[in-house]
Amino acid sequence: MNKKEDAIHRWYDDHAHEFAEADVIELPFVGKSREFQERLNRFKLWAVDHGGIVDLSGKHVLEFGAGHGRLALTYPDMASYTGVDYSKNLVELGNRRLERAGLTGRARLMRGDALTFDDQRQYDIVCSLGMMCYFADPVPVVTAMARLVKPGGQFFFDFRNDSWVYSALRRIKWLLNPPTGGTTYVAHRRVLAETLGRLGFTDIRFVPREFPLLAERHASSGAQWPIALRNSLARSTLARPLATEAWVFAKRPLR
Repeated sequence: MNKKEDAIHRWYDDHAHEFAEADVIELPFVGKSREFQERLNRFKLWAVDHGGIVDLSGKHVLEFGAGHGRLALTYPDMASYTGVDYSKNLVELGNRRLERAGLTGRARLMRGDALTFDDQRQYDIVCSLGMMCYFADPVPVVTAMARLVKPGGQFFFDFRNDSWVYSALRRIKWLLNPPTGGTTYVAHRRVLAETLGRLGFTDIRFVPREFPLLAERHASSGAQWPIALRNSLARSTLARPLATEAWVFAKRPLR
């Protein structure tokens, strides 16, 4: 673990209490109304909810960077859920949330990380939400997670999209207003595609998730046009450089 990653670990343990009433371990959710949080969460999870690419229902799911159990609480009909996070305080907070929701029989959080996680099992779905942006080099993390996807299973995660349009602006923004965790990185679509292909995954799909200001516009007002505009832009290859965040979905062949 390098110094920046160690600092990120400390940041999450030190700030875990701030997210007790937030749906997601992200600063834009802190202190916002329940309606705002629900709309923002819906906007961010659109590709999982409505993209027709992945279905969590009845699946055995493993999530890294699980925070305080957002995915398990949002999709309680998974067959089983194992969430792994390196923050002791977030894991304790999350397990209390799962217990209150009556999910402790099928869902659990444990302390650990993708690079050292020791499990001989494989899962229907392996994923991460909001984690990949904390690694300057995502390739070792993707490689470690990939081995846990069973044949016929799916692998997906979100990332901050590298964009020549915003690269300089983001560096300035993050210096003036540090993001959740204090430090964050972008990922290159080409690197992720090559890595997943080398690991034997097929049907690799990239889906833009956010374009500037649309998520907060939807969360603040409840207007549907930000979702409609995002969905339209997400289908356009010309708009790809404008995306600030994206998903990647991939499948492991049966043979």
